[in-house]
Amino acid sequence: MMERKTIKKQIDHRYVGKKQPRWKDLKHSEYQDDDLIYVGYEEDEYGNDGEWFISIERERLETDEEYNERMKRHERFLEDSKKQRYERYLKLKEEFENGNVSTELK
Repeated sequence: MMERKTIKKQIDHRYVGKKQPRWKDLKHSEYQDDDLIYVGYEEDEYGNDGEWFISIERERLETDEEYNERMKRHERFLEDSKKQRYERYLKLKEEFENGNVSTELK
């Protein structure tokens, strides 16, 4: 059985201007201890002055519903893969049994 996945969700993304972000840019928001904080600088497409940004992500375990849906998708994927492999096997089997194997490179 597969383990539950951790899901990341962006909960905040803001541009703070030309100056590097400061504590005051974050302190009035309600974040949790385990939130991930990304700070970066994005130049504009013409190489002119860019802007600093702050992005906050929160991680959580997938819910029972999300987990069950993912398991169903995985099972369908395994079934489809098995069916496709079997179809390729039958085509190859027929090709080799009938002696229709081409030795020419294309």
